[in-house]
Amino acid sequence: MKRETLRGRHNEIIGYLEEKQDETILRDAHNVIAGRYLNGMDRTYDAHGRIVSASGNILLTLLCQE
Repeated sequence: MKRETLRGRHNEIIGYLEEKQDETILRDAHNVIAGRYLNGMDRTYDAHGRIVSASGNILLTLLCQE
C-alpha cells in the first residue's frame, strides 16, 4: 500500500491518497474516508457508496467539496 499526503496552499494537510492493488482510497485531513476509486470498474464512489463517476477517477473533486 502506498500512502500520499495531500497538502494545501499553505502546506497544511488536506487529505491522503492510499493506493492499493485494486482501489484508491481518499481520506480527508481527519483520516475519514471521503471516497474511493475502483480500478477494475473505472468508477469513483463517495463516502456513502454512491457512484460519483461511472468512468474515471475524480477523487480529488470530492475533497474540494468539503
